[in-house]
Amino acid sequence: MRYSEKFKNKMVKKLTGPGAWSALALSKESGVSQSALSRWVREAKSDDMTIRKEKGRPPVPQKRRRWTAERKLDVVMRAYSSTGDELGALLRAEGLHEEQLAEFQDEVKEAAIMGLRKTKKTRKCLHPAEKELQLVKKELARKERALAETAALLVLQGKVQAFFGESEEGDTTESSDG
Repeated sequence: MRYSEKFKNKMVKKLTGPGAWSALALSKESGVSQSALSRWVREAKSDDMTIRKEKGRPPVPQKRRRWTAERKLDVVMRAYSSTGDELGALLRAEGLHEEQLAEFQDEVKEAAIMGLRKTKKTRKCLHPAEKELQLVKKELARKERALAETAALLVLQGKVQAFFGESEEGDTTESSDG
């Protein structure tokens, strides 16, 4: 049976538009075979891609993209440097909505913040020589504090001896005169 282009387009819209029907359900409803409906959808997508290429637009991807961290960062950076119409063109070319771009921006910001924070894991990942150097510096600082304390005590002890030593000598000289 031969169907008109108008009828085919109507069926394709039912299969792909909002509230899309399944090919099986539409087949039972319309009496058109499921394979014919599926073929019409494939042809429509193929035609759409051909038309987009002729107009100089990139074809719309058939499969959902996997967004790697690098790809998200690239899109976010290009979006930051884009203005108005350029941003719209970028979103269309990437097949994104503004909400998705906002999510990507939030993810990139959070990742940057986490990367800049110092975590306990970062400190644990030191090279053994760096760990030893830190321990030696810590021990040196402790010994320098102890040495400074000892020096202060010796100076104080010397002053105390000088103070009491002079007064005792003065007392002995006065008592021998008397």
